[in-house]
Amino acid sequence: MDAFRRGSTVAAIVLSLIACIGLPLGLAHEHGWGMTLGVVSLCLTAIWGSWLGANAVYRMVFEKGQVDERGTDADFI
Repeated sequence: MDAFRRGSTVAAIVLSLIACIGLPLGLAHEHGWGMTLGVVSLCLTAIWGSWLGANAVYRMVFEKGQVDERGTDADFI
């Protein structure tokens, strides 16, 4: 779980940096700062919303499945 959460956090941070630096450099000259800031805010919302959703799905599906498959020590005695 920690490796998955760490990986998804690093991915979200890298994508956020790209959105905060790359988008304004490319869009500001043609569309103005108002439109650029709106696009950047929508991108950041999508990135971090996906991060929350991915972590929630992992926690609910995979972690619960692992607990069900492991069993208890009493099963082996």
